[in-house]
Amino acid sequence: MIPNTLKKLLDNAACISFDIFDTAVIRAVLKPVDVFLLVAGKFTALGGIVTVDFQRVRIESERMAREKAWNQRGSAETTLDEIYQCMRDDFAVTNQVTDQLKEIEIDIEKKVCVKNEYIYSLYRYCLDQGKNVVFASDMYLPLDVVLTILKNTGYNSYSRVFLSSSLGKTKSTGDIYALMLQELS
Repeated sequence: MIPNTLKKLLDNAACISFDIFDTAVIRAVLKPVDVFLLVAGKFTALGGIVTVDFQRVRIESERMAREKAWNQRGSAETTLDEIYQCMRDDFAVTNQVTDQLKEIEIDIEKKVCVKNEYIYSLYRYCLDQGKNVVFASDMYLPLDVVLTILKNTGYNSYSRVFLSSSLGKTKSTGDIYALMLQELS
């Protein structure tokens, strides 16, 4: 049930923007970084040998990739490819291993992401009211992966997805909102 005060806000808006991760879509893990434990476990189950503490190295590689993205191009966001490149460059994990780990991470993200039923009800209400619906997210995953996750979780109708990893702009800095306002008038 949608509270009347929220319905009024939605009814008065021309465009409704939903955040994706940890809002419209939630991961069926205790903490988002638990995905990295699942990645390492699946890699090992497939016969791979992880020679580093994968969860720690994955977290640190993301931090380093964000720092490099900021220093090299002034972007607060990074990409999954850049994260795994840091793992190669800074932790000497081989290309073959990082390629496998990255594919496993993408696969697990697709599997652990489920729709948030309450947000989905708001989304359906907005569509039923003929609202322009968009999604925005600060996320390092590639756009095609995020679009698959949206589709798999039932979010099939929207006019645009604003994704920081593909745009180089983030919600955290506010840059993505300026772009959204410009594109959506």
